[in-house]
Amino acid sequence: MSSSETLWLPPSLVRTADLAPVSGAWALPEFGGPAVVAEPVDASYETGYAEGVRDGAARATAQLQPALQVLQGVARELQARHGELLAGRQRDLEALALAVARRLVQREVQADPALLGEWIRRALELMPHDLAVDVRLHPDDLAAFGAARDTLLPSDAGVAIRWIADPSVGRAGFAVESPQRLVDGRLDMALRALYERLGQD
Repeated sequence: MSSSETLWLPPSLVRTADLAPVSGAWALPEFGGPAVVAEPVDASYETGYAEGVRDGAARATAQLQPALQVLQGVARELQARHGELLAGRQRDLEALALAVARRLVQREVQADPALLGEWIRRALELMPHDLAVDVRLHPDDLAAFGAARDTLLPSDAGVAIRWIADPSVGRAGFAVESPQRLVDGRLDMALRALYERLGQD
C-alpha cells in the first residue's frame, strides 16, 4: 500500500445529546442525521383505551338486555304456539276457500237458474210421496226461476208444490219441506257443514 493511499475505516458512532427531537440517539455524523427510532409505547394509554372499549361494550349490553329478553320471550312463545298458529292458518285458508266457493256457486246460479231447478228436483225425489210440499227460495232466485218451476215434476206426479219466497234461505239455496221430511239445500248450511267436516279431519 502506497503512502498516498489511506486505509478506509467504518464511520464511528457518536453519542449526541443535542440532536432533537430524538434525545440520546446514536447518529452517524458522516451520513447527516440521527438514526430513526420508534417512539416508546405509552402503556397507560393502551390500558385506558382497552378499559374504555370494555366499559362501552358493557354499557351497550346492559341497555340492550331488556330488548333482548323481550325478543327471546316472543321467540319462545312463537315456538310454543307454532302448531296452534299453523292450525289456525289452515282453518283460515279453508274458510277463505269456502267463501270463494260460495261466490262462485251464486254466480253460476244467477247465470243459469236451471242449475237450482235441478237441485230442487233431486230433493223432491228424496221426499216421501206427500200430497203437498213447500219449496222455499230466495225472492230473487224465485223470480229468476220463473215458469221453469212448473216443469220440475211430471204433471201426473200428484204432488202439489207451494213456492215460497223466503229471504232467509239465501241466494243459490233452497229448502224443501213436507210434514214428514225436510231437505235443507241452503248454500250457507252446506258450506258450514263442509267447514266443520274439514276441521274434524
